[in-house]
Amino acid sequence: MRAIMNLSVIVAAFGFIGIFLFLTVSGTTRISGRVMALIDPSYATDNMPLVASVSEHAPTSWEAYFNDLNMIIFFAPVGLYYCLVHKVTHGKFFIAMYALCTVYFSAAMIRLMLIVAPATCILAAIGVSHLVTKAMKSIRLMFIGLPEGENRRKNRIPADVGLILVGIIFVLLKQYLIHSTRLANAAYSQPTFIQSDGRRSEGNLKIYDDFREAYDWLNQNTPKDSKVLAWWDYGYQLTGMSNRTVIVDNNTWNNTHIGIVGRALAANEDESHRICRKLDAKYMMVMFTGWDAVGGDDIDKFLWFVRIANSEQKDLDEHAYYNSTHDWPDNPTDTAKESMTWKMAYHRFGEMQRWSNRPAGFDNNREKEILGTHDIRFSKFREVYTSSHWMLRIYEVLDPENRDRDFDSVWSRKFSERRGEPEPEIESNVYWEPAL
Repeated sequence: MRAIMNLSVIVAAFGFIGIFLFLTVSGTTRISGRVMALIDPSYATDNMPLVASVSEHAPTSWEAYFNDLNMIIFFAPVGLYYCLVHKVTHGKFFIAMYALCTVYFSAAMIRLMLIVAPATCILAAIGVSHLVTKAMKSIRLMFIGLPEGENRRKNRIPADVGLILVGIIFVLLKQYLIHSTRLANAAYSQPTFIQSDGRRSEGNLKIYDDFREAYDWLNQNTPKDSKVLAWWDYGYQLTGMSNRTVIVDNNTWNNTHIGIVGRALAANEDESHRICRKLDAKYMMVMFTGWDAVGGDDIDKFLWFVRIANSEQKDLDEHAYYNSTHDWPDNPTDTAKESMTWKMAYHRFGEMQRWSNRPAGFDNNREKEILGTHDIRFSKFREVYTSSHWMLRIYEVLDPENRDRDFDSVWSRKFSERRGEPEPEIESNVYWEPAL
């Protein structure tokens, strides 16, 4: 019966794998893009720029492992050894496989550090338990001696080594407790809505309240039915804090919709203005951290705007936005400098001087002087608000003097071709509005 049961399990497992592979290869079903990004870390970068652009989907760095797991990294391999070598049981084998799988998946996405943490804690606890048990046996025998008739075991560690080992373990675990408490306070208990760079000025912690300031300005100074175009990262905050409609929010499933917004942010002023008018967006907002070097602004994210927009319409060239290096934005081209993200971020920035030892217009986030900021002018947008630390900049989309009927025809043709429908006829006094 045992042989029959083992054979049945093997046949069922291989049968399931075979059927799944057949259905996947034949096209009847397929693995979702997010699952493929988990299995193959390079899949999202090559095929799904929207998924790859999310910071929590980025590969995990060694720094992140040590920052989150700290001292238990040194004890987890000991626990893994005892699970796979020393008196192996089904439970130990399960824990070992659980830990190894989670380590692989966490390396693919930093968000999966959440699942590797409990596995690492279990392995570290097993390793510490075995090490302390062996050390304490030697220490106990040093004080009470060997029982009569018992010979000293060859694999028993010396008592003085046991004392040192217990002391080291105690110090490391104490340091781990202190580190975890501080990290929970500094990294995981602080909202990203109100930020701090951790530096103290005149004895006080420096706080960046720019998000709340900008959202409050929108709530108090714009019509209630106005719409705001910004990158999807700020969608939920904009909706909840300013009580205004956003073009895209954090529900990142509509690639086409987000691609259009990315195109508006990466395009020049004329094209961006047309897109904003078609989307009925009255305001555009960008995040910029060149004043106080907080990091993670829309200039850092800019190439993702281009990649996601290009994944939909296939008419944008990422290489047109930088010259000889992939280290964006060290060497931007004229095309990049004409984009709305660049112009809205650096508009009037050349008039500002943050530190006395650095020239006006010096970007403290990218550690370089930005030239040409005095020449940035707008004809179809107007700056209406800049927060106290220049982190959020809001621009109004101005109404055109005359409506561009040729643009209506071009966009109606594009959307009709995408849906496979004939282009609608535009009457002399009727404008056809494509549904975005």
